[in-house]
Formats: sequence, structure tokens, C-alpha cells
Amino acid sequence: MNYVLIALAVIPSFALLKYVYDKDRTKEPPSLLIKLFFIGAATCLPAALLETGFEGVLNLFFDSPQEGELSYYISLFIFYFFGVALVEEGLKWVAMLIITKNNKEFNSLFDGFVYAIFVSLGFAT
Repeated sequence: MNYVLIALAVIPSFALLKYVYDKDRTKEPPSLLIKLFFIGAATCLPAALLETGFEGVLNLFFDSPQEGELSYYISLFIFYFFGVALVEEGLKWVAMLIITKNNKEFNSLFDGFVYAIFVSLGFAT
């Protein structure tokens, strides 16, 4: 049963990866794409650690606001925008930048889209 759930979770990502790879006219090296996929997956751990730390710091400024209070919604906005979205997207961007910055295969605009999708789907998977 667990294998079925894992397959159902992973199949959409791999289907999207195949679709993007097939649409790329100048095929990127599979070794680079696999590396980008796994570096995207590896960014989950630092993202979780940074988000947890950010939440702890945020709790110092907002002393347990109750739902319905303005400070509750402000703290949620700050946490989800800065503590989650910027952390996750920033880590994926840095990971992609490190691997592709001086790569000779990065020779067209569409390559950037392909690389970003592989990193993002690695994180999502």
C-alpha cells in the first residue's frame, strides 16, 4: 500500500520532467538534469531548518497572537512570505546558480527554464 502512495506522489513530477525534457530542442545532458533534480531535493533540509529558525525568531516579536487579532494575520503573512516563500525559492535559486553559473551547456534562455523546473520538481518530489 505504501508503494502505491509513493508512486502516486512521484509519478506527476516525473511526468512533468519528461514533458519539459521532450520540449527542449537542444537537449541538456541528463547528468546535469539529474544533478539539478537531486540538488533541488537536497534543499528541503536547509529550508526546513531555516523556516523553523525564522518561526522561532518571529515568535519573539509576536507573543502568541490569537486568531482574529490583527497581529495574528500580520505574523502569518510575515512567516509565509519571508519565512517560507523567500527561503524556499531563494535556496532553489542559489542551488541552481551554483551548478549552472559557469556551465557551458547553459547557452539559451530556455535552458534556464529547464534547469529551474528540474530543481523545483526535485524540491517538490
